Amino acid sequence: MFKMNNLSRAPNLYGLEKVTGKAVYTTDITLPYMLYACLKRSPLPHALIKKVDTSRATSLSGVVAVITAEDVPKGLHGRGLLDTPILARGKVRYIGEPVVAVAAESFDIAFAACELVDVEYEPLTPLFDFKEALLEEPPTVVHEDLSRYKRLKSKLYRVALTPNKPNVSALQKIRFGDVEEAFKQADFIITNTYTTQAVQHAQLEPTSIIAKQEPDGSLTIYTSGQTPFRTRKEISDALEIPEQKIRVIVPKHVGGGFGNRGAAVYEPIVAALALKTQGRPVKLVLSRLEDLMYTTTRHQAEIKLSDAVTKDGRIIGRVMSIVYNGGAYSVAGNVVVRNAIYAISSVYNIPNFKADIYRVYTNQVQGGAFRGFGSTQIYWAIESQMNEIAQRLNIDPLELRLKNILKDSDVSCIGEKIHSDTMRLCINTLKKLLDENPKPKSPIDGWVVGRGVAIAKHQCDITYPSVALIRLNEDLTIDLYIGATDIGQGTFTGLAQIVAKEFNIPLSKVRVISSDTLLTPISPGSSGSRQLVQLGNAVLAAVKDLKGQIVEAASKILSKPKDKISFSNGKLKVESENTTEEIPLETLFTAGPMGGAYIEQTGLLLGRGFFYEDLAEIDPETGQASKPRVALEYTPICAAVDLAVDPESGSIKVLNIKVIADVGRAVNPALVEGQLKGGAWMGFSTSLFEELVIEEGQIFNGTFMDYLIASISETPNIETTILESGIGPGPFGSRSVGELGVLPIAPAIGNGVKDAIGVRVTSLPITPEKVFWLLKNRSTLK
Repeated sequence: MFKMNNLSRAPNLYGLEKVTGKAVYTTDITLPYMLYACLKRSPLPHALIKKVDTSRATSLSGVVAVITAEDVPKGLHGRGLLDTPILARGKVRYIGEPVVAVAAESFDIAFAACELVDVEYEPLTPLFDFKEALLEEPPTVVHEDLSRYKRLKSKLYRVALTPNKPNVSALQKIRFGDVEEAFKQADFIITNTYTTQAVQHAQLEPTSIIAKQEPDGSLTIYTSGQTPFRTRKEISDALEIPEQKIRVIVPKHVGGGFGNRGAAVYEPIVAALALKTQGRPVKLVLSRLEDLMYTTTRHQAEIKLSDAVTKDGRIIGRVMSIVYNGGAYSVAGNVVVRNAIYAISSVYNIPNFKADIYRVYTNQVQGGAFRGFGSTQIYWAIESQMNEIAQRLNIDPLELRLKNILKDSDVSCIGEKIHSDTMRLCINTLKKLLDENPKPKSPIDGWVVGRGVAIAKHQCDITYPSVALIRLNEDLTIDLYIGATDIGQGTFTGLAQIVAKEFNIPLSKVRVISSDTLLTPISPGSSGSRQLVQLGNAVLAAVKDLKGQIVEAASKILSKPKDKISFSNGKLKVESENTTEEIPLETLFTAGPMGGAYIEQTGLLLGRGFFYEDLAEIDPETGQASKPRVALEYTPICAAVDLAVDPESGSIKVLNIKVIADVGRAVNPALVEGQLKGGAWMGFSTSLFEELVIEEGQIFNGTFMDYLIASISETPNIETTILESGIGPGPFGSRSVGELGVLPIAPAIGNGVKDAIGVRVTSLPITPEKVFWLLKNRSTLK
């Protein structure tokens, strides 16, 4: 039985700081002589900038710097596709796009200065309909220079190019088998269109950034970000200065993210201001309204899905057409179409497949990363469709899934060979759990109870190498240097536990030095559920290296052969002819003449660890993988939802959510449970409550008075069953879980509604109004 000693349910390393109010976030940081920034934003969705008059703003007392696109470098930035200017240059492409930035002695002065800026616009025809954006001759081209923009060469960002469709920023195709023949051979065909809404991340800490130019001309950036090295790269691209002249620091505490902090939308603006303020730091903190209205959203999507099915329940062919509404800029558009591939291909064994996955430009705030990035939309469609097939065949929905899932040694529709798959274990565990817990009775007279199920997998893919450094100190504490960020999920605690276990020391003796591009090694940051698995492997490698250095140092200092020295379980032992002597680790250190200590000849004991695997490239024209492994691995999850529906009003009350996941090994079960429950809750809230209302590019519910989020009184009981097969790719056989919980919840709820009242909601969110009208229309048709 796997054990993490007494550390397995260790509390969050920094939890006490948070609950006592002592945690310091970027928004709390104050530097000497600091200035405060405010942004002048576009009121129009699409327009030429004819003239910008900043004279009244610059003459206002207390204003130190005012910048427009003409005052900053012309570099573009982005993740994969570089299409975003620091400030709107030549034209604006969405309501709220920053046009002018001001730095002043106080925020009030900066705000007043922004009000004094006069911008003359010439309105252009905006593009809002993402179906029109797919046209070869659309009414508007959002980016006329798309063909000239730089695209990064990483295989993760490769996409098919579509010069005949000028608003398509990214396209990925899948071509596998003979789809046309499969549809001819099918006993029946089911076709549906599913849509998802834009939603906001609503993280607790607003976007907060501080930038300062150092005396040597370099820049130091403090940001409430998720990915410091990626942020540094985007600032470098935008300002056209070397990455090595930029230091990005993410404080120990970040107030959530869920993908919203994965792109450097505002950091280049604050950095550009800092270059104009003679060394005085500049701070930008977005208001809650700005955070909700003018930062990236989850992509709206439309998924058309047709399945060719045999009468015994085999899906022999599938055709999908997917369009993600990307908004005005790419941000991480190449990644969203890539992530769709994982969701499409990793669960079901379908021998004939065709998919076209588009991301298009429109004149609204840009879509970006959101927990389950690109996959939640896919699972909403596929898992809803699976229940439609099961109903058509009159078979149990879980049995249908068992009949069609991939298993070890199968080859998926992208040519990936399946390995270490435990989805069947998860489904069978869920079946047993549901058999033991029949549908509950209705809590309200007249309401009808339904039960829905759904399954999903989340990939652990690789974008960056992971590097870790571990230093043993003379007091036998250990410093762990990592480029990771902890945005609330407990990453630092999990990584520190690995070190503590390997050296058999209390968790309190591990100190984490993190998220500083000057001091810490490269890391993917909090993105894609990668850190504990990939950086954890680097930490284990660093531990192994440090243990080897300890033996090497002991051999030299004690004048003993290395083969007579061992270090394990935190103990240094030396073998003699008849005895084994335990040597205190302190023996290895020599006291310095002026304090401190050192290791003779080497100076210090510093372990280095590296983790990276060169996985397959996906052909953007065919979706076929160049190697058998596309992702490091996939974590499986199943969900069941019991709910009640009022057939009179369409109101829905979720009674309970059950989640089962095979996490490989739970390094810290409390943290794993928190991630699964938090993800499931987010899936619940975004399925039933949340939607950014966007009409003609304008967001109409940009406050928490109008943007609905599930409250504690509406939240059902969420039960988690954590399976531990021990066959994951991470430390001790662990798997990634950060985004897993959100994936199956929306379709499970939708399937529960269908089970209760017999109507299929195909668009998110599932609101009482939609259910009411579906029931009314059904009654009218009868």
